[in-house]
Amino acid sequence: NKYARIQYISLLLNQRKFNEALGESSLLTETDSSAVVLHLQAQSFEGLENYLAALGCYENIQEKYPNDYLAAAKSGKIYIEGKDYPYAIKATEKYRAIDSTNISVNQQNALAHCLMKDYQTAIKRYEQLLSLGDSAFTTCYYLGISYYALEKFYEAQDILKVAHQYDPRNVNLLYYLGRACANTSWKEKGVRYLEEAVAYATPADSAMIRLYIGLTNCYKMAGQPKMQVKAMKERYEKYDVTNHKLLYDMAYIYQYYLKDLKNTERCLEAFLKTRPKSSSKEDQPETDEQGNVILGIRTHYNSAENWLKDLREKKKVNDFFQGKVTVVPTNTPKTEKTGETTKK
Repeated sequence: NKYARIQYISLLLNQRKFNEALGESSLLTETDSSAVVLHLQAQSFEGLENYLAALGCYENIQEKYPNDYLAAAKSGKIYIEGKDYPYAIKATEKYRAIDSTNISVNQQNALAHCLMKDYQTAIKRYEQLLSLGDSAFTTCYYLGISYYALEKFYEAQDILKVAHQYDPRNVNLLYYLGRACANTSWKEKGVRYLEEAVAYATPADSAMIRLYIGLTNCYKMAGQPKMQVKAMKERYEKYDVTNHKLLYDMAYIYQYYLKDLKNTERCLEAFLKTRPKSSSKEDQPETDEQGNVILGIRTHYNSAENWLKDLREKKKVNDFFQGKVTVVPTNTPKTEKTGETTKK
């Protein structure tokens, strides 16, 4: 039953089972070459990212069914995504010769002209879309950009303000809206729009810290200590500059996972430099009511101090046995020279 098979293929597409949908639709096209079936086949190819094959289906539809606006719109969209703007214009103009009022086809046609920097034609198409009742975000946004490109700043800021209502956090939109306002009487508004764009474009430190914590944990689980310590260093230097314990944690990784005592010592020295000035009483380990040591920041400072001292002592011993340290006797008898001979 044709209807049942079409519904079945549609369900496969909805479930993103594109290989199965392609097999079923290809079988169906052997006995049925209607526009509906060809569209299902084209959607299957799109789902598999085989865009050339999908374009072949849409062109086939346009040849057999010139009044099928969806094939023209889909062709235009695929060409635009592939940056083949002249082909997008060609595909959409082919349908516009039959019907120049279709919104979907005109949207793709206008966008192709805009991206080709043919702003005059783009404005003409977008203004027609507005007259047809299309005030979608993309229509207002790209019309505003086209106005801006031709230095029609008042028109640009008017239509970009409409687009702004749809997506007030869109950084690119805020950029063009701010620049357009700066060239009109609303210069202060332009400054505010650009300030908003900068704020939205720069992620908050808290968000970046969260990402770096996740990244560090992933490196740890993957057994990549070198990348783990690199991520911790970037987090500390850029986003979490007051979290000095990261230096202590890096020292641990350098010594016990990377066997890098030189960087271990550097991290411990840097960590101890951040130690606040305090009385000897405050330097004592923090304990709970039962007397158990609490691993607070003061405890880590005390631990780092002992750790660094131990490292330096071991380094001295190693250097001595490797002959890197020369011991000079303190009780060497004096010598005096008499003529050509030396007497002790």
